[in-house]
Amino acid sequence: MSASPAIAFGSVFLLLFVFYVIYETTSWSGDPSTQQKLNKVNFAGDSKYVSPPGTGRSAMLTLRGDGSHSMRYITGGTAGSKKPTFILIHGASSKQNAEYWEPNFQLLSSFGQFYALDCFGHGSSTGSPSSEKDVVAIKELIAEEGINDDIVFVARSAGGAKLMRVLEDEEIAAKVDRLILIAPAIAQTTVPAAAKGKKVLLFWAEKDPVISERNADLVASSFNEVTRYTFQGIESHVPEMLAPEVFQEQISQFLFNERSQEIEIQGWVLMTSRKERDGKSESGTDANLSNNQREW
Repeated sequence: MSASPAIAFGSVFLLLFVFYVIYETTSWSGDPSTQQKLNKVNFAGDSKYVSPPGTGRSAMLTLRGDGSHSMRYITGGTAGSKKPTFILIHGASSKQNAEYWEPNFQLLSSFGQFYALDCFGHGSSTGSPSSEKDVVAIKELIAEEGINDDIVFVARSAGGAKLMRVLEDEEIAAKVDRLILIAPAIAQTTVPAAAKGKKVLLFWAEKDPVISERNADLVASSFNEVTRYTFQGIESHVPEMLAPEVFQEQISQFLFNERSQEIEIQGWVLMTSRKERDGKSESGTDANLSNNQREW
């Protein structure tokens, strides 16, 4: 009889764990309207936030010493002196791959060059999911492509944990300029010393149902210089897909250090300064997030 409470507790814990896995591997909030919004952003050819065909090209990287495993990636833009090189790492969801980042390809191409990865077990990469192989592949990609400096990593959720393992390599970390993190699954103990001094842009949804926004303070305290942006009123683990204009605007500010500059993308102008755009004040932009979400 004494074992009954333990069994009951174990059953409840198992159910909660299964729920988390299902949630993380679907990335939907369960709200059909949310899924429709994400589908529109990802696949609707007339969406102004989706990069046009031909923005990037697909390629494969075969792991050295292991010819049976290859990572597929999409690359685009132009490399150059003082131009950033973006390396994008998606989360654990089975629905995510390199194309997850497609709405941002043209923006990133306007800054420099980008590499969006299919982590192992996702998209067209071979094999089953493997964080260890992902870390090895990212390092080999940097070496093979001759990326020597000004790297900007963009990582979301479980991709953040993989990124921290990549940055344990001090030689790689020395080539990194900045980090852009979206609800990363990391803790203070997993942030290597070589990463702590990097400039970080940290995104989180106020009502993230997978990794609570309360973790943002802990993550922010792990780095020396952090710019934080909270998607107010959004209940989703993928806020950058629900508010892509705001996401890209924040990235532009972060990269240009608040310099006044306009970037024309697919017929709309993105201001790197939020003080005045479309006649809205800075506070008005945040306040309109929920309205924008409903419009999609």
